[in-house]
Amino acid sequence: QACAKVADPDANRYEVTDTSTCEPKGSHDCFAMVYENPDFTGWSGSFPEGFHSADDFANFGAFDNGVSSVYVSGEGCETTLFGNSDFTGWSLTIPEGSHSLADLESQGFKDDDVSSIAVHFGTLQE
Repeated sequence: QACAKVADPDANRYEVTDTSTCEPKGSHDCFAMVYENPDFTGWSGSFPEGFHSADDFANFGAFDNGVSSVYVSGEGCETTLFGNSDFTGWSLTIPEGSHSLADLESQGFKDDDVSSIAVHFGTLQE
């Protein structure tokens, strides 16, 4: 959707009246890499922006209940990890960057207990 504009046939410009519609809609190049081991080694899975349940994990190279470290890529991007495959149970939202097991556990993460992942731009909309 384009920015809301006021058309003036006598002008050679547009006046933007609602900048909230100028925000691009769609992907922000967010992705999350999850790893088997606490030090970003072992198998890895790469998840694009979106909601991914345990049933999807194999398609992205990951295993249900096997995540021990996470890397989130994309400015303004976040990843929310959930304990249950239906996006319920314990949850932890982490910002862009590398998150080792020690870092994650200090925020309430449960090792080898991730069954769904949401990769999103900004705050997760429920």
